Amino acid sequence: MIGRPTRPTTGARATLVLLAAMALPAAPRAGAQPSLEALFHEAAEAYARGDHDTAASHYERLIEAGVSDPDVHYDLALAELRRDRFGSAIRHLRIALTLRPGDAEAEATLAAARTALVSARAESEGTAVVQEGAPLLEVLGGSFTEPTLAAATLLLLFASLLARGVRTQLRGNARRAAGGAAALLFPLFALAGAGVLERRGVFRDGPRAVVLVDRVALREGPDERAQVRSEAREGEDAVVLGEDERWRRVRLHDGRQGWAPAEAVGLVDGG
Repeated sequence: MIGRPTRPTTGARATLVLLAAMALPAAPRAGAQPSLEALFHEAAEAYARGDHDTAASHYERLIEAGVSDPDVHYDLALAELRRDRFGSAIRHLRIALTLRPGDAEAEATLAAARTALVSARAESEGTAVVQEGAPLLEVLGGSFTEPTLAAATLLLLFASLLARGVRTQLRGNARRAAGGAAALLFPLFALAGAGVLERRGVFRDGPRAVVLVDRVALREGPDERAQVRSEAREGEDAVVLGEDERWRRVRLHDGRQGWAPAEAVGLVDGG
């Protein structure tokens, strides 16, 4: 069982949630609906006493209210792990990492969640397949914020051009050293620039998603009577290629494609 890693104090994190919610449009108050702060505290208290169903429900209500905060998604993921809802946990951990790239704690919990899913599957089925790692560009794009990557791109470009310019004024070993520096800096510039483009989704065919339930049939078309092409397992990464009412056409990490019920595929981007 995955334990609850250390996070900021409830008071400080509730403040962060409220700050994230301040930009939301005002909505009419309905009866005795709890405030966002009260809902957050109730969710944390429910988790602490082991009521993971209530905790998950409260965190989901915060998200539905428009709160886009990495801590809320992270805490919801922990509650989902306690309920053995691995696909949902993986989805919310990936959203948390999208909102706060490079969070070592969330990355470690995501790896632990995938391991727990594999272990649970191996225990019930006698075997399990581990999903391959994310592509290099997604790893790079997910490790740094877009402003950081953009700043690095500009600095590396400037340094590469400077090294090339200085090289023409030098002789001997100094000239060779400047040429070597320029040759090293330009690929780094290209990699950082590719990271910016990846963060903006330029290299993706659609929003990222995660399969939420196990053994989802991937069909030829958006119809329960359509022929089954393949099967998706809980926790698999996917890209949504299209939508049709209650269906989503997805491509899995290994290239398999098909239509799946929308409720079986949770969005990471725009979800």
